[in-house]
Amino acid sequence: MDINIPPIKISHILWTCLIGALLIRAFYRRWKHQKIYSFMASLPGPVSLPFIGASFFLLGISSTNICSKLKRFVKKYPGVAVFWEREEPHLLTSSREVCNAVLSSGNVEKFYHYRLFQFATKSMFSANGTEWRTLRNIVNPAFRTHVLMQSDDNLDHHVKIFVNQLQRHVSDDGFDIFVPVHLCTLDMICDNMLGARLCNQENRSALMCNSLTEWAEMTFERTFSFWPDFYYALSGQGNATNKLININHNLIYEMVEQRIRKRKALLKESQHSENSRIYIDFLLDNLDAGVLTKDQIISEMLEIFVAGSITTAITNAWVFKLLALYPDIQERAYQEIKENCVDGEVRLNELSKLIYTEMIIKETLRHVGIPFTGRYITEDVQVDEKMTIPAGMNLLICLHELHHDPKYWQRPGKFYPEHFSPANEKARPKGAFIPFMSGPRVCPGNKYAMRSMKLLVASTLLRYKFSTDEKPTDDLRDMDHRLVFMLFPASGFNVKIQHR
Repeated sequence: MDINIPPIKISHILWTCLIGALLIRAFYRRWKHQKIYSFMASLPGPVSLPFIGASFFLLGISSTNICSKLKRFVKKYPGVAVFWEREEPHLLTSSREVCNAVLSSGNVEKFYHYRLFQFATKSMFSANGTEWRTLRNIVNPAFRTHVLMQSDDNLDHHVKIFVNQLQRHVSDDGFDIFVPVHLCTLDMICDNMLGARLCNQENRSALMCNSLTEWAEMTFERTFSFWPDFYYALSGQGNATNKLININHNLIYEMVEQRIRKRKALLKESQHSENSRIYIDFLLDNLDAGVLTKDQIISEMLEIFVAGSITTAITNAWVFKLLALYPDIQERAYQEIKENCVDGEVRLNELSKLIYTEMIIKETLRHVGIPFTGRYITEDVQVDEKMTIPAGMNLLICLHELHHDPKYWQRPGKFYPEHFSPANEKARPKGAFIPFMSGPRVCPGNKYAMRSMKLLVASTLLRYKFSTDEKPTDDLRDMDHRLVFMLFPASGFNVKIQHR
């Protein structure tokens, strides 16, 4: 009796091998990362599908809707939640306790996506581990109080130019104040950090301003994209972003060379003073010692230009926009400034008296500051007795939701500077407000930023009254934004000014 054995198709064998290999790989990963899988199973989150996880949740995310999507996610899964992005485990949190534990830990690194903000070499913003610690130890002395105070005259100089430059807009039927503010913050950084006066404000040269902002916008759009890196290289978008950053790279290169020549001349004439050192000098000391390369120094300066000038400019522009929307708050700030600055001029030694003005700046940062940050756990981080975050987890820390948590804020969606009255600040638990981050990677320039913003806001309010045709929303979280490090209003920073 003949037995007919049907032929086995090669395709069937290949499919069987492929499925078997995938199953073996899945079981191996689960065994190798069982601590992560157990942790993920213990917390709420969206349904995950094989191999793609909950990536469908991330579809359609862009720099214009990321905050609204995160808000809905946190509302559905308050406190902490987990999800898989393909095979990468993520913890999303707005919990103050988790944020404090993670940001204060030495067992964390920056998110993988921070590589997109890397220039010629890694800078403090994108570096990790020993490389980051070396850079941080180099720049920390540049932000000590006695060093920052050397820049007071420069700050005052550029703020006065800004206030005078606004004069031409007094008769305008509204204008966008962001570019004038950004030109001022760029001039401040060039002068105070690099020792170079570019006079962007007087020349009305918006080349640096526009190229930096456009580069930041394009980079953030890429951050939320699923397309791989080679797509950007082939599509030409990579070349476009490189062209934008090269505009500033070349300018900074020339300024660094100019500073090197000046240092050599001063040393030759024995006129170099330890009391006149600025940010760039601390970097150049390490160039001379062979610790840093010139490319590393240029990358550090690019970081200061991008992160420092844009964030400070956005905050200042938001302050003016919000004060135009809330004239009663503006009037109270003006009266405080007027009472404490008797000669009609704001002096840096009087800034400590402007308590309400500082409250306004902090309340602005609460609403529009950096909305989230990412960290990667390199070793287990214990939050409390009940929670330990295992190594290998990616964390998305929702600062915007933390800064609007009703547990810590009386009027979460309102513009309410009293949130930062001395009594309320004292009563609020540590870590409920972290616009400059916290822990080892806290922004080293936070004191400089607050000092420069306070001077610019106070000096401008003393001379001009702000108004706008826009109407305030019931909840500031309902305003349309796009992401440029911070929240950037879709409607722009359109205001009107008139003399006091």
